[in-house]
Amino acid sequence: MVFARFLVILLILQSVAYVAVLMHLRGNKRHRLQDAWQRADSAEDRDTYVRTRLARYTDRLSLRLALAIYLVPLGVIGLIIYLTNKT
Repeated sequence: MVFARFLVILLILQSVAYVAVLMHLRGNKRHRLQDAWQRADSAEDRDTYVRTRLARYTDRLSLRLALAIYLVPLGVIGLIIYLTNKT
């Protein structure tokens, strides 16, 4: 029961971290895309330019970020538990 409570708290904290990091990275990318649009002097509307490129970036980012924030820590915890119980 204690382990299940630990996992629930861990997943909540990981979800908060996932959303915070995703929003931070998207905001940084949005600013870089707006600067790139100004430098490129594109005929395309700025909002359309930023929205299409940000959507592609977010698709790639979501999977990598989910792996990094959810699977890696759970894998490390699982490995520690396995190695601790093995010896």
